[in-house]
Amino acid sequence: VDLLVATGLSNSKGAARRTVAEGGVYVNNARVESDEWVPQESDFLHEGWLVLRRGKRHIAGVRRVTASDQGK
Repeated sequence: VDLLVATGLSNSKGAARRTVAEGGVYVNNARVESDEWVPQESDFLHEGWLVLRRGKRHIAGVRRVTASDQGK
């Protein structure tokens, strides 16, 4: 839910929760089933990226930031 708002795919947490409940949110083309979903290490693709999608046309790339990345 927070990622949807942070990426601009949803205007609010409430709207994001509704979209998840309606089955319209996907991570790496796998449907997100719960609004409590949190990315796991296995969800990240090459070099720490997630593909977050709302519906068919609204897509965002999310990059994982680690403590070592913040020092760069």
